[in-house]
Amino acid sequence: MPRVALPLSLAALLSTAACTTPGRTAGATFPWQPLQPTDETIVHDVKLRLATSPWLSGPQVSVDSDDGRVTLFGAVPSKPSADRAVYLARSVQGVTAVRERLVVVPPSAAARLMGDDAELEASLRERLRQDPRLQGVEIAVAGGAVRLSGTVSDAAARREAAQIAGGTRGVRRVFQDVELAGASPGA
Repeated sequence: MPRVALPLSLAALLSTAACTTPGRTAGATFPWQPLQPTDETIVHDVKLRLATSPWLSGPQVSVDSDDGRVTLFGAVPSKPSADRAVYLARSVQGVTAVRERLVVVPPSAAARLMGDDAELEASLRERLRQDPRLQGVEIAVAGGAVRLSGTVSDAAARREAAQIAGGTRGVRRVFQDVELAGASPGA
């Protein structure tokens, strides 16, 4: 009988430990089922992979995650670097999809564009602030590319935000990730 009690106790201990692992979503009660990482854990793991990759020396890539759907936005030195960033993000446990919003900025132009990006972001913030419907729009700028995210009340406001960004001098590309209020994410 003692032989049976020890394995059952060990199984109970492992089951309890698996459900309380920090940074993981609880719910699985069996130790052999992997736990789904939280979005915070996914973002951390993707950033760590990008930061330690020799292919991406000094990338300026921001990482967002929503239910395992990862968005990469920023500037990379080459197309192979962008491809590598997507590959690394997909290799992280819990990532279900990767939305690539990367722009290639050659190292020779990176320093100049960094200053331009700060001015561009300030200009865009000021222009968007003038329209009360666009208060929920968030802006990120990298290499002359603009990522719009956040939430607005209707499709007209969403279009207006994209038109303002696209019509701003110095903007090379606009990534429209603004959601409509009440719509399901990714719709």
